[in-house]
Amino acid sequence: MQHDADWARRAQRELRGLLNDWDPIGVFDPDDDDDGSGPMDEYDCIRDPLISHLLRGDSRYEIAEFLRDELTGHFGLEPWLVTTNIIDRIFDWWESVK
Repeated sequence: MQHDADWARRAQRELRGLLNDWDPIGVFDPDDDDDGSGPMDEYDCIRDPLISHLLRGDSRYEIAEFLRDELTGHFGLEPWLVTTNIIDRIFDWWESVK
């Protein structure tokens, strides 16, 4: 599967939006319509490695484990925040862009 720079920018932008909507650390105010309530790049530390995992063909289980490791190791959060809902959303998004 060959992707160009435009595809990469689009994938990064869309996945950033998905991760910001998920917002496991709670930095975005859901009532703030202009998305100015938190740093837009808050989850970029997850975004780019996640794209690499998806490009590699990792399974849903492997993606969930990656996210759990990031949440616990990087953000100091509980692993249960990685739900089947966010995994479904990630894979639905991935199917639409890959």
